[in-house]
Amino acid sequence: MKKILTMLIVFVYFVPMSLILSFYLISTQNLQGSSTLAALSMPFVFMLVVCGIVIINIVGSMRSVVQQQCLSFRTVMVFKLWLIPFYIVNFACWVLASAVFHIAIIVWPIIPLITAYTYFSMLGTSAHIIAKLTVLRRSKKITAKQFAIHCILQIVFAADVIDSIYLAIKQKKFEPTLELQ
Repeated sequence: MKKILTMLIVFVYFVPMSLILSFYLISTQNLQGSSTLAALSMPFVFMLVVCGIVIINIVGSMRSVVQQQCLSFRTVMVFKLWLIPFYIVNFACWVLASAVFHIAIIVWPIIPLITAYTYFSMLGTSAHIIAKLTVLRRSKKITAKQFAIHCILQIVFAADVIDSIYLAIKQKKFEPTLELQ
């Protein structure tokens, strides 16, 4: 699962890099019509790859619940921390894209898609935390109320990182005999 999360991090960063490259090509090459769309399709291809990896992560986290071999909170927290710069750069790139007048007409209709993609990429790591919480709930190491609160926090931007840090700090309380992964 760590390899797939690492792939997620790498491909997630390809999206804003390809977007910047696309803007560079558009601005320096004076691309017209279909050439502009072709240059802008590069980030979307990477977005589709990321969505595929997120789906694989979610399925893998569900399997880990069955096998009770979930990643530790600390491991997932590290991956979540690695994604923070992506969310900042991603936001900045799409704001820049929508601010440029001749590109804004193309970008504005896809803002809901971009928002959904960004949220979906967050779920790729949150799924592992929720899987671990499910195992802890089944073994009665956390209450239903704690489970619900942590699951809700894992599906809210920024709160998911803060909750991951909290859970990583409290990991020894939940599993004092477990060796950290």
